[in-house]
Parts: sequence; C-alpha cells; structure tokens
Amino acid sequence: PALVYLLGGQSNMVGVGQTSALPPSLRMAQDDAWIYWSGWPAWRGLQPSSDYSSGSGSYMGPEVSFGRAMADAHPGREVYLIKHAVGGTDLATYWHPGEHDTDPTIGDGYAVWLQTVRDGLADLDSQGVDYEIAGMIWMQGEADASVEAWAAAYAGNLEHFIGRVREDVGVDDLPFSMGLIDCEGLVAWRETVRAAQQEVADGHADVYAFETEDLGVYPHDACHYQGLGQR
Repeated sequence: PALVYLLGGQSNMVGVGQTSALPPSLRMAQDDAWIYWSGWPAWRGLQPSSDYSSGSGSYMGPEVSFGRAMADAHPGREVYLIKHAVGGTDLATYWHPGEHDTDPTIGDGYAVWLQTVRDGLADLDSQGVDYEIAGMIWMQGEADASVEAWAAAYAGNLEHFIGRVREDVGVDDLPFSMGLIDCEGLVAWRETVRAAQQEVADGHADVYAFETEDLGVYPHDACHYQGLGQR
C-alpha cells in the first residue's frame, strides 16, 4: 500500500525556509510523492507548501525533504502527505483535541487539521488508492513556552493529543515524531516544554523527539529555521 504521513504544528511546520536552499529538482512537483495541504486542498505532486510564500519570496516547511526522504526509503511505494499548520498557535487551547471528535471544546487547529486529514483520505478512497497511515510529524511548542501554565501542562496535553490523533485516525501505535523547540532566549519556559517533549517521547512507544539546536535559524529571531535548517 501507499504510505500516508500526517503533518501539523505552528510556524516552523508552516515553514519559512527559503526554497532556494533546495536543489532545483525539489522545487518542482514530485512524481512519486504527493501532498494534500489545507492551503491547497487537493492532491498534487509534492512541492513547497507554505502560507508564508508570496510575491516577495517562496518558502517551505519540512514537507519537501521529509516526503522526499520517505519516498527514497520506500522505492516502489507512493508517499502521500497531509498537512495543516498555523503559526503562533498553542497546544493548550488552539490544538486542544477534546475528549472525542464531536466534543464542542475542540480547538480550531485540531478541528481543521482533522477535517483536512479526513478530506485527503476520502479523496484517496474515491481514487481507489490502497494506503496505510504510517506516521505523523509535529513541530510545535514555542507558543506554549511563552505562558507558564501552558508550559507546565505541556506533557499532559501532548500525551492527550497523541492519544486522540491515534484514536481519530484509527492507528493505535501510529509513530509520532517531533522536533524539540529551540527559540533560546526568546521564550521564558523553553526548557520546561523541551523537557516535556522528551519526557513524552521517553515514556511512550513509537513517540520520538529529536534535537534541533544544530539546525540553522534566522539570526534576527533565533526561532525560525531558514532554508538549510528546514531542509
């Protein structure tokens, strides 16, 4: 079956990395990997997909290099990515997944993300594509690190979020991978959130956290990954 990967988070998942950091072959639509993005809700060849792209520049999130890596790792299998991300958003409220998929307390971020996932999968179903949901990548936490109460609750909120994602997509052991936030010196509770992310990864099967301090960020904000860092 084809492999479907889910993407969510805040600005570093939306992506402000310059597409000029990509080789020319990755700046155009791929022919063995596909993306369904809330900013372009239809399947198209994998390509840079960022809300921040405009006439002043073209940007990308992690979708391009991640999708390419997955396609290269699984020759002969098509790869499909479904992405929804919004800059400056928190897990405590905006991405709150509620207790079930019709819970009225669900935050706008999770509601739109889940609908985007369902719409993308329904489109694959209508095309007769045989697929499995193979994992999720998550880049978020900077917003929660700016509020003490949100940072303190991050581990519990993240555990609940992962559990709800797995329940809503019907994969109990869905692999879930996240980058530890950076933003050194910019958010007061950075270490609290990073520790929470690592705690959840260490305590749960198929949950992973990786370091991002060695990736290139813009010097003027030290929070957003530039082209090479995003790649």
